[in-house]
Amino acid sequence: IGPDSDIVLDEFVYNPETDAGKVSASVTKGVFRFITGNIGKKDPSAMDVKLPAGTIGIRGTIVAGQVGLDGTSLVVLLGPGPAASGARVGAFDLSNSQGSVFVDKPGFGSTLRGENVPPTPPAFVPPEQMKAILSDLAPKTNAARAEEGKQMMAERLAQKLTGDDKEGEGKEGEGKEGEGGMERGGRGGR
Repeated sequence: IGPDSDIVLDEFVYNPETDAGKVSASVTKGVFRFITGNIGKKDPSAMDVKLPAGTIGIRGTIVAGQVGLDGTSLVVLLGPGPAASGARVGAFDLSNSQGSVFVDKPGFGSTLRGENVPPTPPAFVPPEQMKAILSDLAPKTNAARAEEGKQMMAERLAQKLTGDDKEGEGKEGEGKEGEGGMERGGRGGR
């Protein structure tokens, strides 16, 4: 999952001796990617993902998507991973009480805009939209984290120098919890 995303793993059962199992999850906001793996390979119907306005049935493949704050959900077929040369592309179906669509072409997707609206017909997802989803799923390198840290420190220093240092003001024990513990004014850490 990506940053600021919420997912609940409702059920995960797997028998490594038979590759039988079931996966059921719920995504309520943010970006996500699901890979069916051995469970989906053995029984594609054993992998279901709930969205705010419907469900995804993932059928032996990789899908990615995004759930907006308003519950609108975009789901895109990525196809088999790079290590699966010659593997079938797979597919997914996106459904709710108003209808269902079947997507079996990589790079195509469908959108759910609400419980009382059917999923959109499969359509090509523009590269910039695909890039935005996938970049949120990519792990950050140490260099990227370091650059973000430098930028944050530079912004804080500029605020202090200009007298616009509102963040962290307050009594002892008040403050915002941050990545590395408590910011100025707080106690404790992780």
